[in-house]
Amino acid sequence: MKRKKGEVEVLFVDDEPNIVDVVREFFKLFNVNASFAENGFEAISLCKKNKYKVIFIDYLMPGKNGLETAREIRKLLPSAYLVLITGFWTQFDSDELECVNEIMAKPFQLSSLLDIIHRIKMEK
Repeated sequence: MKRKKGEVEVLFVDDEPNIVDVVREFFKLFNVNASFAENGFEAISLCKKNKYKVIFIDYLMPGKNGLETAREIRKLLPSAYLVLITGFWTQFDSDELECVNEIMAKPFQLSSLLDIIHRIKMEK
């Protein structure tokens, strides 16, 4: 993954191909340097090779859910900004969510992804 100076590397993790396709095209329009994973195992593998600054993780995925994935990624990339995307955010207690920085409710606006990326970029 080639990175321009000052660019924020992003990982988007979701098992729904339609969502990934829409986000991929949206990120292309705004020149976001992004990688994509379709499950938690693939996301963890990518995080072993790359220093992502912002990681969006869907909660409901087969094999390893978003929280399980986030816990493992947190160990690999302690300074990454992790966003859990879920329609079930009211079902978690605060202890379960310690590994994530933010929760994004589904459905979400694509622009909210950019808002988070820009905010983290400004904090660099």
